[in-house]
Amino acid sequence: MNKLLVSLVVFALSSSFAFGVERQVGKKEVTLANGDILAVGGFEYAGAKLYDSANSTWITTGPMSEPRGQSAATLLADGRVLVTGGDAARYTKKESVRVLASAEIYDPSTRGFSSVESMGAPRMFHQMALLDDGRVLVVGGADDRSFNEIYDPATGSFAPTGASLFPRGGHTLTKLRNGKVLVVGGGFYYDDSDNVKEELRAELYDPQTGKFTYTGTLHHNRAEHIATLLPNGKVLVAGGMYLGVETGSAELYDPATGEFTETGSMAQHRVYFTATPLKDGRVIMVGGSTDVSEDDWRLDYLDTTEIYDPSAGTFKAGPMLQQRRSMHIAALLPDGSVLVNAGFAWPDGDVKTTEVLKLTP
Repeated sequence: MNKLLVSLVVFALSSSFAFGVERQVGKKEVTLANGDILAVGGFEYAGAKLYDSANSTWITTGPMSEPRGQSAATLLADGRVLVTGGDAARYTKKESVRVLASAEIYDPSTRGFSSVESMGAPRMFHQMALLDDGRVLVVGGADDRSFNEIYDPATGSFAPTGASLFPRGGHTLTKLRNGKVLVVGGGFYYDDSDNVKEELRAELYDPQTGKFTYTGTLHHNRAEHIATLLPNGKVLVAGGMYLGVETGSAELYDPATGEFTETGSMAQHRVYFTATPLKDGRVIMVGGSTDVSEDDWRLDYLDTTEIYDPSAGTFKAGPMLQQRRSMHIAALLPDGSVLVNAGFAWPDGDVKTTEVLKLTP
């Protein structure tokens, strides 16, 4: 069985909460223009919270019109936040997955949400990227995983754009300095089969033409990995899983050559973790899950962090977490520390705490 599905089944079976109570899995975070952190949704939860970075407190805001687990959220050029899709199922009421096509906008000036036109297809585990012209690219996560869309804030509507060359889910999107968008990894993500085939070849989306083209080839198949733009313009791709096996490998995409080269590996294999760029150009990997053993489908939940140094091309151990967590959220705060919130760890269940990681050079 796909390990993501195993994780969600374990999450659902562990649920003893009533619908509407805040869950800690499936949230999405966005850093607002003032440095505050907006955390939206989660499985079975339509609420939203705002982390006031100046006062180190959470403020209830919203709510959204529907619960949204594993939605996508992106900061728009005008400071508002677009939230799309996700799963609205009520697992505590044994409802099956209910994937949404609807979308909402969060306005920081009112601290409220308003609905906008729905996407052309329901999506979950999709990705979005803000383009240089202010529009938003939406890729993957639909039944037709090659069907992609563009959201235009000027009209408040979605329109189809070019099809992916390979169906994507569990992938990453990274906008490059040249304005194009790099699409990495993923595959037939919803197939309940150990025969899932992720695609090694990455793609580039060109906003000028609205089309995807193939670019470099990954050295390792991966889904549910991370991809982070580095100060030198290259993209760090690390972790994830393939055929249910986690990896700690990492590689760099160079837009100048269109090729991937291997870089130092993490000490631990990781999936469902976060990667947060730091002010000094390094990147911190936080928590996640890893194999108990090669022959055991169960996951071990991590309380470790690792920091990638682009100048050395290596990872080193970072500060320990106070609690193990996977499928959490993390964001950089204005003072250079890293906010870590929510998540899940078996057999503990929902992780309800917030930690702030203080980092040293």
